[in-house]
Amino acid sequence: LYAGSTEALCRRWMPRLLRHIHAPRLFEELLACESLEEQRHLYTQRWNTPRWRRGLGVAFHPLLIRLVYGARFRERFGDGDLVATFASRLERGFTAFPARENYFLSQLLQGRFPPREAGLPPYLRPDTAARIRRFAPRLRLVNQDLTTHLEQSAQRYDKITLSNAFEWLTPAELERAFTALEGAIAPGGAAVLRHLLATSALPSGSALVEAPESASLTARERAFLYERVSLYRHGQQQGI
Repeated sequence: LYAGSTEALCRRWMPRLLRHIHAPRLFEELLACESLEEQRHLYTQRWNTPRWRRGLGVAFHPLLIRLVYGARFRERFGDGDLVATFASRLERGFTAFPARENYFLSQLLQGRFPPREAGLPPYLRPDTAARIRRFAPRLRLVNQDLTTHLEQSAQRYDKITLSNAFEWLTPAELERAFTALEGAIAPGGAAVLRHLLATSALPSGSALVEAPESASLTARERAFLYERVSLYRHGQQQGI
């Protein structure tokens, strides 16, 4: 969970930054709000202060983003205002989803999951433990370049989830990766891809089709820093 660049950055620096902005008790109050209305009021009246906005200017400064993610990652965003973009997404995270059930927000602010079961990821809830245990022997770990694996895999997948793995690819690498993804998905299968800085367009003539559900998935995405969640299907067959 803490191996990614973003997770490591948040775990190392976010608690230090936040301590200079708000008292820890305000975090507890936010995560204890029992309604979105109460949560939005707390955010607008007590959280979204000038000090908070200055802190965002530090956290999402283009030089820091370049240092953490590399030049290619930053270049995908173009000339847009990184700070304003992420400030807007954070505001959505604070006001559009119940904080007490959003483990992404709790991890960001406190480096841990919410204390209530409703706020845990599905894979940590007791009612899913037996199902996970039953299928655990089927898990196979592969340490290989993603595109190469998709090109060489003899297996065709029903579903592939890639988070924002395509963000670091050049246009030529991106086209190759989408072609490999198309070949690795079974007819009627699906792939889910997230876009943090810029949406990756499908190559022309691809058998992958972005489903209309992408818009609703984006609206429901509690990991609110993403720009878009895309659901691609292989061909026109419906269903995930």
